[in-house]
Amino acid sequence: ASAMFIVEGFADRQIDSNGKLMSRTIKGAVLTDSREIAQQALGLAKIVDSICIHGDTSGCVEHAAEVVRVLLESGFEVCA
Repeated sequence: ASAMFIVEGFADRQIDSNGKLMSRTIKGAVLTDSREIAQQALGLAKIVDSICIHGDTSGCVEHAAEVVRVLLESGFEVCA
């Protein structure tokens, strides 16, 4: 059987110079501005299959709504 891989990006987290998620203990590692999160998601949408917004991030529902709006406006398909 062949394996299927889905590349996931994280819209609400900063990424270090090695492409790894920055620790939540580092100030600014968790993004909190919906517009900034949506812009990161837009950049990620070009290179990943799935975009994650952490459910334990304050304002996650609002962030997700903004991400969906920006992606749809930019011509991306959004599905659950």
